[in-house]
Amino acid sequence: MKSIVLIIAGAIIGFMSATMAISERAASSVEVRDGIWQDIANNADANIDPYLRASYAALGWLLPAQGEDQLLEATTDSNGSAFDADCRYLVSGKTPQVRWWQIAIVDNDGEGADTDPRARPDAISSEAIIAEADGRFRLNISRRPVSGNWISPGKRDDFSLVMTLRREDPAMAGDVEPPAVARVSCD
Repeated sequence: MKSIVLIIAGAIIGFMSATMAISERAASSVEVRDGIWQDIANNADANIDPYLRASYAALGWLLPAQGEDQLLEATTDSNGSAFDADCRYLVSGKTPQVRWWQIAIVDNDGEGADTDPRARPDAISSEAIIAEADGRFRLNISRRPVSGNWISPGKRDDFSLVMTLRREDPAMAGDVEPPAVARVSCD
């Protein structure tokens, strides 16, 4: 009986220490870019950190094919303030010249889409966005509908933005200028 208790205690301690190592090491492997966007996965580097792979697996996500997708995350607006779902934001920038791209709202705990079938859109892709005549785009983020390109944080209180870039060629990594995110107003 004593050995069973020791085995269970050892398994719990081992699981907790592995989880802490994965999360701390994965956070240290994030590449900080200029501005608010951080490179959170899979640039064209052939040596992807195994802890980053493990953190993806822990979230239930598949790591993109080597060099194909690049994920950028913003946790603050361009002034450095954390995102607040009661505020309206304007995401604007040059339309990325990649095969496909998307901007999505995610919970700060790593959860993705709202599972409510009546939920408002919380992501928009290059297939749906309407660009300006000069090749730039403008995307509104607010709980209330806004004309033009719009996504909603839904029932979330705080959130992050994740921009996915799918490239034709892995050698194109790093040539995209991430958009600015300005807080317009708050309720």
